[in-house]
Amino acid sequence: MSEMPTLVVLSPRFPYPIEKGDKLRLFHQLQALKSDFRIHLISLSDIKIEDKHLEVIDEIVYDNRILLQSSHRKVKAAIMSTFGRKALQVNYYSEKKLYNKIHQLLGEINPDLIYVQLVRCAHMVMHWDGPKAIDYMDAMSLNMKREAKSQGLLKSWIFSLEAQRIQKAEVEYQSYFDKKFIISRPDQSYLEGNGVRGLKVISNGVDTSFFDPATFKVEVKYDLCFVGNMGYLPNVLAAEFLVNEIVADSRREWSVLIAGARPHQRVKRLSKSHVTVTGWVDDIRTSYVSAKLIVAPIFSGAGQQNKILEAMALGRVCITTSQVNEAIGAADGREIVIASSREEFREKIDELLNNNEMCERIGKNARNFVVENFQWESTGELLKNELIELIK
Repeated sequence: MSEMPTLVVLSPRFPYPIEKGDKLRLFHQLQALKSDFRIHLISLSDIKIEDKHLEVIDEIVYDNRILLQSSHRKVKAAIMSTFGRKALQVNYYSEKKLYNKIHQLLGEINPDLIYVQLVRCAHMVMHWDGPKAIDYMDAMSLNMKREAKSQGLLKSWIFSLEAQRIQKAEVEYQSYFDKKFIISRPDQSYLEGNGVRGLKVISNGVDTSFFDPATFKVEVKYDLCFVGNMGYLPNVLAAEFLVNEIVADSRREWSVLIAGARPHQRVKRLSKSHVTVTGWVDDIRTSYVSAKLIVAPIFSGAGQQNKILEAMALGRVCITTSQVNEAIGAADGREIVIASSREEFREKIDELLNNNEMCERIGKNARNFVVENFQWESTGELLKNELIELIK
């Protein structure tokens, strides 16, 4: 092509500031695609985006459109899901006015290619005539199934129903897209087992020059740290497990830092003399390096834990579950530390806090592992080549 091809990117969230995994992924993907595509970003939002955040994305994309959703949309979506058959997440993005506006914009832009983030937005463009790609990102139905197991009777039923309905969407929508991407091999295997075909794994990455222990150091104040979006249920459950199960009643009163955006009230209630809950942190690196160990007892959710990769890039020792490591693939005892129970977490924390040499060795190996396997440059190049292939 003599001219730069036009790419429409449709996202259920505005990708900045970065406090969620889907925003992190899309932000870096936009950075990777901007040199080869004229990007028209269409984002949905239920809040007004601040000018300073708009300016960041305006520097990356050719055109930036934000479509505001009505304030009553969540209630309406819940009612529609109760009496209908669509997943709540799909209903939330099914407003007719938004659909019409998106198609009006598509008619004006006349894109060479459409790239959609997440299944919840797939129906908005699936009938558009032209090359289309979708980023499933993770197995959303698996996430719902796992969360159902940690809930009470009523919520467990709701999550199980949502899992069934989103799984149906994951399978049904696939035929409308020419290429389909997923974040990890475990998520790929799960979706393929349910009938989703042709998924290409494109993992997340880490800005290893930004997350570099050689250039970023602060005083170590805490024994343990857990970082994440603290409004996300698997992270809420993990924070509670860390404080109430691992640390409580242990032989030693370890100091704990819990950092991350939008802390749920359940997380805020964990704050006490030896537990600090910060909420949003302007530079998350300060949280990672101010603790001796990163502990992430996550037993639910799906996808790839970006915070673990960032901490590893900073040379931190991460203790987490085998479920989290499935999407990372680090070697237990060499690049990461795996635990599966309260007692095992306690035992390994105690061992590491008393063995600086072991911590130094694992931290160094963790940094090297991320540098070798998780770079945004390589994952971005892979996505770019896959999309260019659609319009040759």
